[in-house]
Amino acid sequence: MKVITESGNTDQMRLNELVLKDQEFFRKQMDLFKISEDMDDSDALHMIYKIVKGIILLNSSQNFEKILGDDLLMDIIGSLEYDPEIQSAQHYRDFFNKNVVFKEAIPIRDSVVLSKIHQRQRILYLKDTILPKVLDEATASSLNSIIHSNKAIVVSMLKDDSAFIE
Repeated sequence: MKVITESGNTDQMRLNELVLKDQEFFRKQMDLFKISEDMDDSDALHMIYKIVKGIILLNSSQNFEKILGDDLLMDIIGSLEYDPEIQSAQHYRDFFNKNVVFKEAIPIRDSVVLSKIHQRQRILYLKDTILPKVLDEATASSLNSIIHSNKAIVVSMLKDDSAFIE
């Protein structure tokens, strides 16, 4: 944990390599998060928050690719509800699920396009609502690049979808 939050670039690069070697690292962290949340273990939840925040701040595109995927992103957002500097847990998932509604003006049949659209919204929420105070400029820029890349992918895929164009 100390390596994630207080180390220099060399240690952070080594940590990043270790995290990437374990293909199940993030899934294991999120399983631990769910267990800790079920048990209402605030110490564990605070530690998981610090780990997830530290990994985000490593600003690794390979890590972003894993944690921003459809299968982990809502759990990642959930783990960020337990900032030890805030007295009570935030309710980012509840707010997002109740208030962020995707309205399809035109039906989109391609599941990849829908996934990219939903992922873009969740990343925007993560960047602009959950983490604005802790993101450094480089990490915010990386997240913006992912957001813009998703938008370009969606536009390109829709442009090439003859069923959508009709």
